Amino acid sequence: DLESISFETGNDGLADSTRLDHLLAKGGDTLTLYFTTNEEIVDELAGDASLDRRPEVTFSYTKKNEDGTDESVPLTADVVSSPESDSAENRSYVATYTLGDDFPAIESDVDYEIKIHDRSGNVQEYESVAALQTALPDITVAKTLRIDTKTPDLESISFETGNDGLADST
Repeated sequence: DLESISFETGNDGLADSTRLDHLLAKGGDTLTLYFTTNEEIVDELAGDASLDRRPEVTFSYTKKNEDGTDESVPLTADVVSSPESDSAENRSYVATYTLGDDFPAIESDVDYEIKIHDRSGNVQEYESVAALQTALPDITVAKTLRIDTKTPDLESISFETGNDGLADST
C-alpha cells in the first residue's frame, strides 16, 4: 500500500486563485509525483525476472474531441527510486513526465494511475485520483496537478474616449 504521496511541477508561475489545490504545468514543465510504500517493492534496478514488478505510474489528461466527446490521454512516467539520502530504500519513488514545448493546447486536470508490486508478487493498483482518496489506510493528497498549455484569449474588448464632441461623419 501507499504510505504517502506528493506532487510538484517545474512551473514557477502563480497559483490559480480558483484552484488553490492545483499545481500548474505548461509546455516544458515536468510533472513529478513522489510516493512511499509501506513495504519494500521492486525497484528500477531489478533484474530481468522482476521487470514486470517495477512500479508504474501513468499520468493522464482529458482531451475534447471534435465531436465533443472526452478522451483520456495517457502519459507514461519514468519511475526511479528516490535519490534523497533520507528516503526509505526500495520504498520511496519519484515518477516524472516532461511536457514537450509542442504539447497540445489544453487546460485539464491531471489524473494518475499507480501500480506497485510487493516482493512476493501481490499487486496494488490505484486507478485514479478518486481511488487514492478512498483508499484504506487513508492517503492524504494535499495538492494535485493541472496542465495549462493553452494561451489566454481575450474575452471582450471595448474602446472609449473622454471626448464629448460630435462623431466624425466620414
